[in-house]
Amino acid sequence: MPGIARRRWGIPAVADPVLNVAFQMTRPPLALLSVPAIGDRVNRWPLGPDGFALVENARMLQKQQKQAVPTPELAA
Repeated sequence: MPGIARRRWGIPAVADPVLNVAFQMTRPPLALLSVPAIGDRVNRWPLGPDGFALVENARMLQKQQKQAVPTPELAA
C-alpha cells in the first residue's frame, strides 16, 4: 500500500519499515498460490465446491478466448 494511502488511514510513517518487512515476508507464501496444484487445494476449501466450479469454468473460458483471439503474427 502506498505511503499516501497509509497516511490517509492514520498509519504513521514510523510503521513503514515494519509494513515493508511484513509485505516482503508474505510474498513467497502467496506466490505458492499461483502454482495450480497448491493454489487449487488451498482455494477449494473457502470457496466450496460450487465456488470452485465457477473458478474452473472461468479458467476454461479464458483459455478458449486466448485460443480464439488471433495474434499479430498470425494476422499478418
